[in-house]
Amino acid sequence: MHILHALSQIEPTGTEFYLKTLIRRQIASGHRVYIVSDNLHVLMEGEYFRLNLHQRDPLSRIRNVSTLKKLIRKWKIDVVHAHSRASSWACHHACARTKAAFVSTVHGRQHIHRSSVGKQIYGSLTAVVCENLKTHLHEELKLPSGTIEVIPNPFEVSTGPRAVDSDSKTLSIGLVGRASGPKGLRCTEFLNEVVPVLESLSPQPVQILLAGFEWDQASKDLQNAILRWKGNSKIEMKCLGFLKDVSTLWPQIDVLVGAGRTLVEGLLHRVPGVALGESSYEGPVKFENFDQVLRSNFGDISKSSVPFQWDPKIVAKDLIEQGALHELSPLMHEKVCEWFDEASVASKIDRLYQRALGKKAHSLPIPALMYHRVVEPGFHSKHKTYVFEKELRRQFEWLKRKGFTTLTYKDLWNFESGKRSWEEFPKRPIFLSFDDGYKNNHQYLLPLLKEFGFKITLFVLAGGQLNDNSWDLKNDPQEPRHELMSLEEIKDFVKAGSEIGSHGLSHSNFTEIPKEEVFKELVSSKEILEKELGLEILSFAYPFGKFTDETEELTKKAGYRYGISTDSGGIHWADNPYAIFRANVFPEDLGLKFQKKTSPGYRLRFWKTRGR
Repeated sequence: MHILHALSQIEPTGTEFYLKTLIRRQIASGHRVYIVSDNLHVLMEGEYFRLNLHQRDPLSRIRNVSTLKKLIRKWKIDVVHAHSRASSWACHHACARTKAAFVSTVHGRQHIHRSSVGKQIYGSLTAVVCENLKTHLHEELKLPSGTIEVIPNPFEVSTGPRAVDSDSKTLSIGLVGRASGPKGLRCTEFLNEVVPVLESLSPQPVQILLAGFEWDQASKDLQNAILRWKGNSKIEMKCLGFLKDVSTLWPQIDVLVGAGRTLVEGLLHRVPGVALGESSYEGPVKFENFDQVLRSNFGDISKSSVPFQWDPKIVAKDLIEQGALHELSPLMHEKVCEWFDEASVASKIDRLYQRALGKKAHSLPIPALMYHRVVEPGFHSKHKTYVFEKELRRQFEWLKRKGFTTLTYKDLWNFESGKRSWEEFPKRPIFLSFDDGYKNNHQYLLPLLKEFGFKITLFVLAGGQLNDNSWDLKNDPQEPRHELMSLEEIKDFVKAGSEIGSHGLSHSNFTEIPKEEVFKELVSSKEILEKELGLEILSFAYPFGKFTDETEELTKKAGYRYGISTDSGGIHWADNPYAIFRANVFPEDLGLKFQKKTSPGYRLRFWKTRGR
């Protein structure tokens, strides 16, 4: 894959370190990588082209878009990945009428302006480094929630022991960050408000090591706050300047104050950390509050604009407490490594690229139809989860006549994983799926699939706990009983070219049972089916179509590539692979009513009228 990264940098930021790690991983994976930016302050792999993307006057914008278009064509770029608002705007326009897919990573809160509210200037899909940014983009910039994915900063994790050179008789505190903007203001406030409390409360001398900026970059207020402590017998200030290798700082300190990428790097090297960011003070980073501090990227990003608040006395006490630990706990270190591991992050970014390429290859929503039972005339059920065999034949005849190509989710994964080129993606695709695995599917559906050359995804219940639709009978004893297929009958669908997906073990509503049971059903059903069928199970259909955000995460964790919904989810499958929308086919869906559900516009109308 040919990847173009775009950023607008006029001073060093954590984005460059993010990009350096990601690019190194991408090149090692065989990708060809190019970079455009105003400046690069960090040496990184990849071919670099200087472009003043931060200049926003009309003439510069036109010139930047034109230059990007030429580079996209010259370098045969597959994916453009922007990392700032200025670069996103230029890339959004440059990718129009090219074959390149466009995504972005948003690293901080964005300016709310009419040019960006409700518009996809951040790409067809957007990565954000924390949950609060997702909320910000969705609620304030009106981006669809499903198109935003939380993907953290990538790091090369450290598994070695903590190196310590600091004097045990002195409390050594590292304070790392830019001298400009909100970070510079926080640094000034820390020196003026927290350090005096430290002077009074600390039982030992205190050393403050400042890094991340040069003296001439600091404001007058910050310089005065530093000079204030010159000659103090208990407080020692050291300005280390901008460190190209910040890891040289870790052995010198007992505790690190910071946010975002810098704090994570310290934690990975087992340095105890206190989260102080641009927007909030989150306190000591502990196992118990880790998920909470992740939401704000350790204090750097709030959900909305709120005044900064803290209690300097509490901050000072937290620093003394954490400094006495000297080393991060093994459990905490393991959790940090798991979340920020560069291999895991790069894998998530790769999938984001493939989803964006999928949207570029076929930008319209792909019709997805959901069936259950196939029955003979005269059958009736109040649930209406059935179609008559003769009507199903008519539907298949119409699909064939109109040139539809049936796809399974296994087919989709073959495109996503690069086994097939997106250029081969069918012009008129449709997903057909049948839930539960009824015997009448084998009797009536399988012959039709063979006759028309169609394939489906058959979502079956694993483990043999159920042999009929007992979940219906439990709620309504008058409901007709229907047997489920045997393993051999399920295998007949595999032989005919269809895909088998999991529907769980017990057909339970996942929103009504504990998450531990949900995860057990997800994992166990996958393992059982893979063992019995000898093939990988890639997709899971949520029973009753019921799921939550947590269910999606558990489905992903269990190893599935897709989570299939019923009448909710993303507009396009690539918006959220773990909430793929399907339209239920009812017995009264005849003629035009059926044809309407095969239209890409059906999904859009459903979203507008029902809001899901």
